[in-house]
Amino acid sequence: MSESGLLGQNTGIPKDGWAQSGELPGSGGLSPANSITLQADFPDSNNYTVQFGVVGPDESASSGERKTQAIITWAVEGNHITRRIDVVNGTSITGTAQGCHVEVVDLSFHVNPYTVSISIAKGSRPSVQQPPYLTPNPAFIALDPGGGAGAVLVPNDAGVISIKSEVVAELLGDHLNPDDIVVQFFASAVVLKQYSPLIETGWVPLPSGTTAVRYLSFFNAGTVGYLCYTTFGIDG
Repeated sequence: MSESGLLGQNTGIPKDGWAQSGELPGSGGLSPANSITLQADFPDSNNYTVQFGVVGPDESASSGERKTQAIITWAVEGNHITRRIDVVNGTSITGTAQGCHVEVVDLSFHVNPYTVSISIAKGSRPSVQQPPYLTPNPAFIALDPGGGAGAVLVPNDAGVISIKSEVVAELLGDHLNPDDIVVQFFASAVVLKQYSPLIETGWVPLPSGTTAVRYLSFFNAGTVGYLCYTTFGIDG
């Protein structure tokens, strides 16, 4: 692994860039070899952006799927705020802090080794429609037709502010109606919001205090089941 600062190395100029890179094995697990870390102490409290680069693995020689997550901990005067996101090449996230600790973790299954780079510099992430995101495990819920239900817990250590729900029929080509499926946001068994994911197809803000997202198919639905995919949008 290599670590470098863009400035401040024996120059007397305050350091304003931090970087780290390393190879991950592609086998998952909780071994220290399956993570890369970077610690940055900023010269002032300001907006800083963490960016990630991913090179590889060779998909033609891999039998599984690459999955990489980052845990970003922003620090201000001893207080810490954590964000957890999926990492692909070009992922970035912004926070306001005096310091930052980043850990990139390999959660892959049977892929070849690959390289991840981390860089931190002052400035804010561009305003775009796609926020940093996190996918749950498992990635989808399978619902039976006519009354099937399933829920996804909202992680409380990731900074979730929105979700995107996608629903497809288990049988290719089966038609879905907007009233076949509803998504419900729950907090202590209270429904905070309910909507059709076939009508609201983009990012939907998550009401404060939401602890779970439930998918519900109605009794008048079709004869095939549904696959419900959830993506969490992360603040930053």
